[in-house]
Amino acid sequence: MITDLRVGDFKNRGPSYFSIPTVINQFRAYMLIKPIEQRKVQVEKLSDQDTLVGKIRTQLHQPVPSWTVELLDLEEDVSMETFCVEQPGSGQSHRGGHRTLLNPEDRVRVYFQRNDKRYEMEGEVVQTGAQFAAIRPLGPLTQEAGLEVSVVDFSAGGALIQGSRRMLEFVLGQPVKSRQMSSQHPEHRDLMRRFKRKLIHFTFYPKLQFPNITKRFNPRIPEKICVLGRVTRSEFVSHAGKEVIQYGVQFVHDAHFDSEAEGSTSWRPIKDGHGDRHFNEIHAKLGRLSGFLESESRNGRSTGGVAQQVRGDRLSLVVNKEASTTQQRRQRAHS
Repeated sequence: MITDLRVGDFKNRGPSYFSIPTVINQFRAYMLIKPIEQRKVQVEKLSDQDTLVGKIRTQLHQPVPSWTVELLDLEEDVSMETFCVEQPGSGQSHRGGHRTLLNPEDRVRVYFQRNDKRYEMEGEVVQTGAQFAAIRPLGPLTQEAGLEVSVVDFSAGGALIQGSRRMLEFVLGQPVKSRQMSSQHPEHRDLMRRFKRKLIHFTFYPKLQFPNITKRFNPRIPEKICVLGRVTRSEFVSHAGKEVIQYGVQFVHDAHFDSEAEGSTSWRPIKDGHGDRHFNEIHAKLGRLSGFLESESRNGRSTGGVAQQVRGDRLSLVVNKEASTTQQRRQRAHS
């Protein structure tokens, strides 16, 4: 089940008026404090639900075109009505000449992250060129819709996530009492049976931090990974003296979008044993990185302060604070 629309309480609704210059100023303020190389946003092209293609995409829950692009002329731009982003695919060659992927009157949704919180706003493309697209906000900045959950572990074919009563209520669309979350409660089994029938839209935001010595093992994956999955198992574990529930999720469809062919976006079934292609890339690169670190350790070569810790079936990398960068090590050597 994909929850895109929710009923809002009319009495608690705020004013519908918004100021474009205020949104522009707020957006720029958020972005200007970031380093230049991190001033990027994700632009999602919204389907027109009045068209046949838009209706089909909506009914089939097909993902829409999405790109990660850089912001242009953020410091010099004095416009109070629009902001500019690079034209998606502007650095790629196209057969038969360049084809712009964003065009005037396109409706878009812009995503970005600030202080570990994700924000979004809707906009309209008002002007384009071969290298840029100017977007005018159509609404205020808001935190991204959905429910945030913690990932305990993951593999190419699924993930283990932290469960909660709030998640059950979100997916089932009904109130769940605290006592129903207990493994001893007779209604819990019925709740889980209905919960496991739901197809859930999961969005993952990978955080990649690779020291220079391991840059070649950095997975080439998007900033946002979307999959459809089902909860196939649940288990109660003890945490801080309390009984908490965890859900095992199996990935069943992943999103495919071909920027060269309009209308080829779709959810494709994941074959048994194959896993999601992005998580396959992550596991392949981490496996090579683990082998590299073991080899360097056996041969007595320095790994730049990077070591690996293995706990059960979990692998994590640890960067020694005393060997963080070459420049810092040289500074300490001369001090």
